[in-house]
Amino acid sequence: MLTAKICSSCKEEKLLSLFSKNKSTKDGFKYSCKVCISKYYLKNKDLEKQKRKLNYQQNKSQYIERAKIWKANNPEKVAADRKQWNNKNKSLKAYYTSTRRAIQTQATPSWANLKKIKQIFKDARTKSLETGIKYTVDHIIPLHGKLVSGLHVENNLRLLPYKENCKKGNKYVPT
Repeated sequence: MLTAKICSSCKEEKLLSLFSKNKSTKDGFKYSCKVCISKYYLKNKDLEKQKRKLNYQQNKSQYIERAKIWKANNPEKVAADRKQWNNKNKSLKAYYTSTRRAIQTQATPSWANLKKIKQIFKDARTKSLETGIKYTVDHIIPLHGKLVSGLHVENNLRLLPYKENCKKGNKYVPT
């Protein structure tokens, strides 16, 4: 059984534990040792960054699709990551929340029926408790959309399951 290998970069014989695995080689390990690979990446940081950026641009749809699949298969990890981000970025989270609140306040005209709006939010909570599925209030026309911006009024609100609302995001697709 093979226990050592010669690094193609530094030409030294080293233990296999100092080489990363690579299924495409005969012996199952990379040609260069981990130390030489680290030195290469440190020396060529900008070049490697450009390569990764170009690869992402050329395969963006595949990256996005893989990310969607991973998120769907790992909801606990996604929630844990979001919670960790929120804890690390409390001031940024507060900024986003206050910005959202300001946009909503500016998008609420004086003639809006606030009682009906409050009732819609209560209905979302009630439906969530009754069904066990989290429901949220969605703005049909987003308050701050790219195509158009809507108002925070009762006839621009609807109940949507949380996951569906997250998928929709800040988009408006005219029918």
